[in-house]
Amino acid sequence: MSLFEPVWKTNKEEKLNEAMSAVQAIEDPKKLRDVAMNALLPEVRLEAVNRLADEKLLREVVVGENTNFDARKAAVQKINDENVLAEIAEQRSAYPADGEAIAKLENPELLKKIAMSEHGWEQSKAVYKITDQEILKEIAEKGEKGDARRTAIRCMTDPEELLNIMEGTSERFIITEAFKRFDELLRQRPNDAKTDAWHDRYLEIVVKEEQKDAKVNLDYFQRYDELGRIYHEAVREDLRAEAFSRSIAGRIFSRHNLKEACKQAFRNSIAIEDGVENPWKPLLKNLETRILNSHDPALLLECVKDPEAGCDFSAECIKELFGERFQDEVGVDYIQDEAVAAFIGNIQPYIAIQNYYDMDYCLRKLAEAVPPEKSENKWYRRFLRRVQ
Repeated sequence: MSLFEPVWKTNKEEKLNEAMSAVQAIEDPKKLRDVAMNALLPEVRLEAVNRLADEKLLREVVVGENTNFDARKAAVQKINDENVLAEIAEQRSAYPADGEAIAKLENPELLKKIAMSEHGWEQSKAVYKITDQEILKEIAEKGEKGDARRTAIRCMTDPEELLNIMEGTSERFIITEAFKRFDELLRQRPNDAKTDAWHDRYLEIVVKEEQKDAKVNLDYFQRYDELGRIYHEAVREDLRAEAFSRSIAGRIFSRHNLKEACKQAFRNSIAIEDGVENPWKPLLKNLETRILNSHDPALLLECVKDPEAGCDFSAECIKELFGERFQDEVGVDYIQDEAVAAFIGNIQPYIAIQNYYDMDYCLRKLAEAVPPEKSENKWYRRFLRRVQ
């Protein structure tokens, strides 16, 4: 501090009392504003704020570039004009007092203006104070800030408006939030006619949903008829796969049903173009593992005999049949012979189902599945001669 500068500009703690006395002697509001914005000691700034009453000058303190956080927060607490508070809330330089300003606001139109704005930092705090469902829907659909839009959806309590949002937007993150919030609300509602109507409309939206990156939670759908409809009609392949998976999860299948589920997953898997993310592959792998771990040689043989099970999986079933755990099984030699014969007989259907497979590929798969000592047997050589 130079020799002729006012004492309130000091940065020395030992001169604090002298600086405070100097501020207490100032009568000019503009000079108090300058002290609040520029004094070096925080106590001096706060004293200047405490002596200010003009709300326009207090606003200048709040948005001042050099004003420290404590002075900003103290200044905004002295402002009661909601229009001034709204102006502060839209100023990035007001942080963190912009949040303090919003906390004092009650006018829904001003809160909406802040929530819809791209200016400032604290749009979500304004959204949390809004209860009008139409305003929340408007923010969700047209707001400038993604966080404010997400918050608006999380604050909504009207399932009807959420359904309107789902039908009216193609934005991934908005659809995701709307699905999530709707699911939460419907779980809290009693079972009545209105809930049933919302439920049916929700199912229609899920079936028609095209935005593949939007996260859709199918937990809400528990009935097999609903899951079946999603499986058969959904536009998105991942939703079809998940619906199919949920419809069989935890069910104790008969041998026939387990094989048929595996075949259906396989058919759906090979229908997906190469290079495209294939949602059926994890489910197919799960079903195949259930069959391989079934300890049921007859089921493994059934899968090999059915060409629609596919070349790769049929070879895995044969490998399991020739594995150690079935070697003491009564009649396993006959089952092994049948499996190899069925595999060789199915080579042409394998090629037809997946046209990038050829004869050599299928025989290599069979050679991998059958141990070398078994492949030297006469019956095995006889099967090979059939296709040579």
